[in-house]
This record gives sequence, structure tokens and C-alpha cells, in this order.
Amino acid sequence: MRGSLIAVLLLFGLAACGPTGHHRRETVVAIVATGEAKTRPDVAEITGGIESRAPTAKEALATQATKMTAIVAAVAASGVKADDVETAQISLNPVTDWTPRGGQR
Repeated sequence: MRGSLIAVLLLFGLAACGPTGHHRRETVVAIVATGEAKTRPDVAEITGGIESRAPTAKEALATQATKMTAIVAAVAASGVKADDVETAQISLNPVTDWTPRGGQR
């Protein structure tokens, strides 16, 4: 909107600067604009991660669930609604140990 207003004012200024008859009129158009908006933010995006290691996938996922439940509870205690919290990704990967002979376990 501000850009359109400036363009219109400049066009009027240029039209006023053009020759009129035998006399040339010099017109200066000066535009100065400042603005400030203050509002309380209504969206925050926070990304984080946790990691757990356990002998089995089931144990690792159970540990993750416990940790995430505590994190979500802390976020809720700060005033964020449960509907506004979501899990974007969860990964489960095996841990491979290489033996001195080049094998894995």
C-alpha cells in the first residue's frame, strides 16, 4: 500500500514538473514516511530434539515417550494449549558397533 501511494505521488510530482507553455515550473516532491507497529506475537516455532539409547527399540521408544511427556507438560504449564503442540518427526535407528575383525553387532 505504501509503495502504491509513493508511486502515485511521484507521478503527480513528475506531471507538475513538465513544461507548461513556454515556462517551465520547477516542483519538488519530498516524501518522508516512517511507521511502527507493536503487537503481541501469537505464533512461536520452537524446534528441539531428544535422544535415548536402550538395549531394545521398545525400551528406547518408552524412554522417549516419557521425556516428551515431561517436555509437553512443561510447555503446557507455560500457557501453550495442547492442541498447539505437535511432534514433527520421530526416528528409530539401530546402533552398530564394529568389531576389531571388521564385523558388526
